[in-house]
Amino acid sequence: LWIKMGGYPVMAFSPDSKVLVLGSEILEPVKGAIRFFEVETGKQLDSITKISFIDFGFSPSDGNLYIVTTTSIDVYDKQRMLVRRMPYTKGGLLSFSPDGKYLALYGESSISIVKSDNAEVVHQITRPTEFQTKSYFNGRVNFNSDGTLLYGKNAEDFGSWDLTKANTPFVRKMTIGNRAVIGFTPDNRYMVQQSNYIWDLTTKTQVQIEGLESYTNQLGSSFALTQSGTHIVVTQKGTRFPLFINPYQKKIVNADINYYAVAMAISPDSSYFAYQYGNGRIHVHRISWQTTQISDDKEYLRPHIYVTPLPSRDSIT
Repeated sequence: LWIKMGGYPVMAFSPDSKVLVLGSEILEPVKGAIRFFEVETGKQLDSITKISFIDFGFSPSDGNLYIVTTTSIDVYDKQRMLVRRMPYTKGGLLSFSPDGKYLALYGESSISIVKSDNAEVVHQITRPTEFQTKSYFNGRVNFNSDGTLLYGKNAEDFGSWDLTKANTPFVRKMTIGNRAVIGFTPDNRYMVQQSNYIWDLTTKTQVQIEGLESYTNQLGSSFALTQSGTHIVVTQKGTRFPLFINPYQKKIVNADINYYAVAMAISPDSSYFAYQYGNGRIHVHRISWQTTQISDDKEYLRPHIYVTPLPSRDSIT
């Protein structure tokens, strides 16, 4: 697939995994666009143009698409019809509470917790971004399972903000250095720090993956995961090729895609993998899962992942 863009796209699969939503960055003075593609065929189904969006994602409660723009939070239903527009001018990257009732809108310096039905701000959190001559890269945040805590990076510390208290105190868990957080598994067992550092938040240690060499690059956030969180995708040093990893087994289970990848996403049913390759070029692969017996000093079942490119489409403008 091709989209007009000038940087890194936002991408998300629909809850039923049948539609891939791609958003191209704002190119001043031309605003951005969000396009909807049928996954199996690559056919463009719909588009939202001239929209100054920041981020978007699907609600875990009703499956509606929430689009954060520079002036509002727009909600589209499953038929891609605008059903609600909530004025909001302090938008940021987007995370949902597990029940979909709250949104975390965040940048490097601040986090706003707002109600998803009316954008009312219920908490405002400030994060330090500078210390003397140093700039902090804080990155993404994630709710816990009942929505009472918000996990994230605060300067060089990782921890959680207590959302049950009016002043939302930050409780430090560990020091992780000055690299942005780019992703979490749904259960918050594992956290990924730019560019491919994987942390076990239970043991408070970095996960050592056989064959994975850690590196830091503040350009682009390459991370994806299955909905269950059992497999994550990061990129390898140098080539930035995608690596499918099982963090529980501490193994790379697939390294067959030999393309430089930036933005990445896995469909909710774990059947498709999409990633940006080049300026505006999006590749979509079908994933098949198989399990084979591996014999060594400890016998265990290792899942193998096979990825197959879907049929290509003509250039889409």
